Amino acid sequence: IDFSNDGSRLASCSSDGTVRVWDAKTSECLFTFKPPQTGTQELSVNNVFFMPGRTDQLLVCNRSPTVYITTLSGQLIKALSSGKREG
Repeated sequence: IDFSNDGSRLASCSSDGTVRVWDAKTSECLFTFKPPQTGTQELSVNNVFFMPGRTDQLLVCNRSPTVYITTLSGQLIKALSSGKREG
């Protein structure tokens, strides 16, 4: 779980592979998405963080060798991969 720098949003992640973005004041779920998957197995999302100094981008980590930078709605901005295989 991570709060945006301005405290207006909260991002959470789950073992079902979803990321949710919440309005911190109203507790309303604003966005729900799954990051891109590598391979055929659906992977849980382990961590989600707001990008430093940004309230409109997330850093999403699942159990793959790739880290994703996304918008709050889940649109992929950039994928950063270690080049290592899963497992």
